[in-house]
Amino acid sequence: MMARSRIRQKTTRVEHRLSATIETAKFSYFIAGHEISRTSTRVDDEAIIEVVARIAQIEPPQPERIGQSIDCAFVTARSFASEGELKAGRPLLLRVNLRRGQNSMLAYLPEDAFWALQHRFGRKEISTLEITYQAPIRGSTDLSSIYLAEVPGAQA
Repeated sequence: MMARSRIRQKTTRVEHRLSATIETAKFSYFIAGHEISRTSTRVDDEAIIEVVARIAQIEPPQPERIGQSIDCAFVTARSFASEGELKAGRPLLLRVNLRRGQNSMLAYLPEDAFWALQHRFGRKEISTLEITYQAPIRGSTDLSSIYLAEVPGAQA
């Protein structure tokens, strides 16, 4: 009897790319205090830019996604301790979800980049979003990169 041997094939990771036209951007801010102990408190804040964009291109091609919306959340967060210590949240490229018309992505941005983008979104100076990610598994994957482009001719 001949033993079957399994041959492992190295899978090539193909980068996926999605380009979308920004339609709306909303800003929200949340702050809350927490008692850590009788003598110590902490205040956390979080600011969010919620962007709705319309998918214009996607690679590898998925024609059914063209024209669908994608909800994008850009977040920054900080924590202040009563001793005056500030802990800023670190940048995190989190998830991309592409599931039956429910498309979304989430990223925590550095504080300075977030506030600069919030200003530009508020003035409608950003028109294009492009993200890259690895092949989704059951519609979900890790976000690899984000690129935002200004409206041609917009003044900063």
